Amino acid sequence: METTATTTPPPGGAAAAPAKAITAKGASKSWEAVQTAGRKAFEAFLASNHYPKVAGLTAAALRKEHWLDAELYEHFAGWIAGGVVPPGRKGAGEPYQNGTIKGYVQILVNAAAAMHKGRGDPAADLFFTCLDVKASTPTAIWYRGLRKNIKRFCFERDKKAGDLGGEGAEPLYLEDVRRLVRAYYIKGTPEACARACAIIAAHQSAGRSSEIGYVDTDTASWDSYFRTMYAVQPMSKPSELKPFALCAGADRYCCFYAAFGYRAMRVGFPTLDEDDTHWLFPDLQGGSTGAKLSRYIKDVCKGGLQRYSEVAIELHDNPSAAGLRVGACNVLATSVPAEFATHNTGHSRQADSAYYEYLRSTHALVAPGAVVLAGFPPQPWGRLCVTPKPPKISALTAIGVDLVGLGPLVDCTLLVDKATTHEDFCIGGGRPPPPGGG
Repeated sequence: METTATTTPPPGGAAAAPAKAITAKGASKSWEAVQTAGRKAFEAFLASNHYPKVAGLTAAALRKEHWLDAELYEHFAGWIAGGVVPPGRKGAGEPYQNGTIKGYVQILVNAAAAMHKGRGDPAADLFFTCLDVKASTPTAIWYRGLRKNIKRFCFERDKKAGDLGGEGAEPLYLEDVRRLVRAYYIKGTPEACARACAIIAAHQSAGRSSEIGYVDTDTASWDSYFRTMYAVQPMSKPSELKPFALCAGADRYCCFYAAFGYRAMRVGFPTLDEDDTHWLFPDLQGGSTGAKLSRYIKDVCKGGLQRYSEVAIELHDNPSAAGLRVGACNVLATSVPAEFATHNTGHSRQADSAYYEYLRSTHALVAPGAVVLAGFPPQPWGRLCVTPKPPKISALTAIGVDLVGLGPLVDCTLLVDKATTHEDFCIGGGRPPPPGGG
């Protein structure tokens, strides 16, 4: 007699039809599309004869020694990096970006590991330790280096494309930044909040227009003495890294923390994967960062995007992201000594004296310029200082505020209640700053 197996629901009963299993493998359509695109790209790579060792083979015909060949992945990365996104896909005609290139290589390594790891071959097991982000084996070090070099290649490519310069651009000053950010705050959409945050950060970094797009959370840290966040961005001309402070501002329209909090409320935080790069400004990925920032500025000006027409402002003719650096340099030149300002801008003074070969940028040397870029008066000439600090909620206890009773207000502000609209917690409610800021 045939019997039918029954499923026992979990304790408390079943909330929905039970799934067969929850696995570590992605199941969304977007994840499947990326996997398919990666496999198609690899087949096209093999057919291109770019790497002679596998010329004429298909992926199914590759032998184990091919999959354990580090040069296979290096040549695949180089081939993808030199191509453009095919028609019919998002970003068609644009060069492949850092995240896509690394993702395709990762798909390839994962597929190879699924076939050959844990099958009794010590050489294969050693090779695929590259997938362990904490391993220190030669292949793990190689793979981390490959991923870093993919990022550097994309950065250098953007530089050659002309996205990172801008000495001749019309300057954009702090008041221009305030007006741009205010307009985006009034609009209040998730896209507008993300754009406002990126503009403030680009201004405070005083870097070239595309450099802010290469800032990731792995290089950002909180300095407990200065009580501010410092991030690190690559510089195109000296090909070095530069620290910069992301500061509390003199008012809500030039404060990084207000902008970051507003972005968090409207956009949320991405899921973090320890094996991937986590960009501080993910909206700037995919295409030229400099061109995107320039579009953020132009879209909210008169004659820009229709969806921003009701909040549009007027700036000078042809404003661009490159103007943020020009404006910052002008303000720094009149507010702090050049010995300090160059730590904010990343300009080299080694030609002036060998002394500057030993003087590296530090949090302390960046601070005087960061104060000015955040909208505060400059310090006495030549004096070091600390950066502006975001407020601490513990200060409320000094005036008798009940922190327990404050909880429901925080819940409402952080949109715990989904009925809350953005106007309920819009920073400043879209009001213009009072005379002199504030």
